[in-house]
Amino acid sequence: MTLKVVEETSERLVFKSSGLTLLVHMSLLTFMAAAVTVSLTFFLHRYLGLVAVVFITLPGTLCVFCGFFGCANARTFIFSFDHTQGQFTASAGGVSLSRFLREVRLVYIERESSGNGLFSGEAPNYGLALLFPDGQRFRLESGISATGSGRGPEDLQAAGEKIRAFLNLSQINLPLLDISAAMKEDSRENRVQSEDRGSLSRWMACQGMSPHYEPPLSRYDWVDAPVGVADLPAPVGMLGSAGLAAALSERWATSSLSAAGVSFHPGLGPVVVGRPQPSGQRQIQVAVPEGSPGQAITVTAPDGSQVTAMVPVDMRPGETMILQY
Repeated sequence: MTLKVVEETSERLVFKSSGLTLLVHMSLLTFMAAAVTVSLTFFLHRYLGLVAVVFITLPGTLCVFCGFFGCANARTFIFSFDHTQGQFTASAGGVSLSRFLREVRLVYIERESSGNGLFSGEAPNYGLALLFPDGQRFRLESGISATGSGRGPEDLQAAGEKIRAFLNLSQINLPLLDISAAMKEDSRENRVQSEDRGSLSRWMACQGMSPHYEPPLSRYDWVDAPVGVADLPAPVGMLGSAGLAAALSERWATSSLSAAGVSFHPGLGPVVVGRPQPSGQRQIQVAVPEGSPGQAITVTAPDGSQVTAMVPVDMRPGETMILQY
């Protein structure tokens, strides 16, 4: 996986990550699965009969179908940083998500390795990522991470430096974060089953490869720590992103609304859990209500302002989103 610069001006910085790598990988796996299934079926059918069909043909056919769906889900991703609109946008296959450029707290490289098991000796995976105030991360890739060693592929490092300079971030280095399998499992452990079903349905509808956020991490194991950044989000702890967001949303909303003499119930709709800034740009945190992902919601800020925003399709009820107005 490589990030290719397709536009670089003082106002716009655009990268493209081709889906060809994923397409080639899935095509090769599909061909191998089909070849092995057909060969074993013809060879073992005369000896095992129906047993060969049950234990060889059916599983092999399922793998082939999965391979076809994998090929159909391959997408080319476009990542754009636009000063004129003040937004970062990621798009693929007709689906897009966006965040304000001022919400980008850090650009860095994530290094993932299994750390144990049969394939522990394989080269680690690398991905260029953005970190946002709510702890969510966005990896600039199109389905398959780049492999390498040390600090990662040079093209990722070069792209990270371009983004850092374009956004004029306070960081003075390109940090390297080590992510183990245990950290990823901790960050995802409280994701609801409906999300898994939704991911499967999108995959079966050939819409599985679309821009999405990675959940906040329970800890940060920096190989090269960020330098010059003072407002990084804190780790979410062992609750995981969805569980922590729901718990904090309810706790914050209960304490703040109770002080105002208002009772809180999660089913009443969007809950404002932040406070307005004293001057300049203001922001609030809102707990995402049921049925709102992909829809526009309107909330009342603590100062009485009405704020309307579109909820990203990949967010889940109970998670917290930041609105600026």
